[in-house]
Amino acid sequence: MKKILIGLLISLVTLSGCANLNFNQRYQSVGWQKILIAPFSGDGAKVSEQYFEHQLATTNLIEVIPPSTVLQLIKENELGEQFKSDPQQVLIKLAKENAANGIIFAELKANVPRRSSNSVSFNVMSVSIYAKLVDVQTGAIVASSLHDSGSMLSDVDSVTESVTDDTVDDFKQYLQMLK
Repeated sequence: MKKILIGLLISLVTLSGCANLNFNQRYQSVGWQKILIAPFSGDGAKVSEQYFEHQLATTNLIEVIPPSTVLQLIKENELGEQFKSDPQQVLIKLAKENAANGIIFAELKANVPRRSSNSVSFNVMSVSIYAKLVDVQTGAIVASSLHDSGSMLSDVDSVTESVTDDTVDDFKQYLQMLK
């Protein structure tokens, strides 16, 4: 009886996690070969971007052009000023030139309360990440992910890694669906 109850609980948790995927079913099994990951924006973006790159750049699911390479391409093509004024247009141009089917955009928001030395307070630090995969040809959102977390004890980098890890897990599933 105990084994059945544990199995049921594990199944319920697994099913509830899968039900929350935001994926446009029209893109199921389209056979995309390559995606570009845009440089992330927002507070703590660099930590999340590096973690995301590390987790997806060597995946066998799809070829990935990581943010570090994207920044290099912007520099090589002298698109820095244009990227500052219209980043999405520059990224779409680079994606098309490099035969990428989609672009992952992500934005982080961190709320790190200032600590007062005069009083003891229980401030909660929070981090949220919103990421989306966009079709280069149509501009349609293929998949999206939104995660947030808070902590009174962890530092901002640890919480950022945690929400990024959840987002990476979502995107691994999305990339599998695109195959």
